[in-house]
Amino acid sequence: MAEIFREPTPEVAFGQVTSVYRKRREMSQKDLAEKLTELGMKVDASAVSRLESGGRTLKLWEAFKVAEALDVSLDTLLSFASTPASILRDARDRLDASWHGVRSEVVGFLHNLAEVKDHLAHHPELLAGLKDKEFGTPKSSEEYVDWVLKRLVRVSAELKADGEIDYGNTFMVSSEDERRASVELIMAMVSTFVDIGEYPDDELTESDDGEHSEEA
Repeated sequence: MAEIFREPTPEVAFGQVTSVYRKRREMSQKDLAEKLTELGMKVDASAVSRLESGGRTLKLWEAFKVAEALDVSLDTLLSFASTPASILRDARDRLDASWHGVRSEVVGFLHNLAEVKDHLAHHPELLAGLKDKEFGTPKSSEEYVDWVLKRLVRVSAELKADGEIDYGNTFMVSSEDERRASVELIMAMVSTFVDIGEYPDDELTESDDGEHSEEA
């Protein structure tokens, strides 16, 4: 029967990386125990052995002391002690946070766009000041959106042609199919941010600090 792989527990993983850094520092388990005792964590060599084997669960303050004794950041110890499950959990947490960040940014962009369109609709004479050598001047506030989009596409194309891709703000893929799939995903996401209707009056009130609040 094939051996079943069992993912190491966080205690075992932390103990393994602790052992690695202890040996890098050319410290014995007794040396580490003495250093930890000096720092206020009273342990002996057998306790360090249990820690490194994953048989001793640490409190948070003790983990900080271990990191201090080894002259390494706790983040470093924890990053090397990460398990596949914890890495996935952290990645999903970041994905969830970025989802909310994207939603906030996109909705804010649409609000700002609507504000510009509304202002141009009330002051159409301002359209004459919007000029582009290739795309001319938008004839209405509705055309303004398409006019801006064309300009953005052109700028992106020009940067690519000159080899000036902003890699820090560009998601790179290996094929046109992947690119199309990514764009479709983004479009599907954005579609969930837009709905038909009107804001309730209480959604448009301002909070005490003068900012718009959805919870007023």
